[in-house]
Amino acid sequence: MTLRGLLISILIGLLGYWAYSVVRVHTSPEVVAYKSFANALQRGNSLSARQHVAVGESQPMEALQHFSARQSQLFNNDASPTLTYHRILRRTRSQDNRRASLRIEQVTRFNTSENQRFYGSKSVSVIHTVEMVKEAGGWKVYRFYDPFM
Repeated sequence: MTLRGLLISILIGLLGYWAYSVVRVHTSPEVVAYKSFANALQRGNSLSARQHVAVGESQPMEALQHFSARQSQLFNNDASPTLTYHRILRRTRSQDNRRASLRIEQVTRFNTSENQRFYGSKSVSVIHTVEMVKEAGGWKVYRFYDPFM
């Protein structure tokens, strides 16, 4: 094997490891549960959001009360969201594996009436801090904090 072939093999290996680590974090059960809750929140769907909240907890649902203010501050009245993705800034689990803490940046790309692009012409990001708890039915949102609450 030549030096060039060795370097290409190392590069491919590093890229594969990086891709695996990103996919592993984004598909962990607590992150998937958070994303489901955040997507329901962004759509204003209280029934779907409630399914991802811990039993007996009302604090995460307060985010829906601020939904119209959130939408008007993030997106002007003439804006339409086109794409939303999440950056996992921090993810920790308790030693007993029953609680998790997440800090996630939710980035939404959107178009305005005067500027239309496939991926959105502008973007806005919001940092969410989320406490998750593992229940019989899977991971649920226990506490949810964002700048609009």
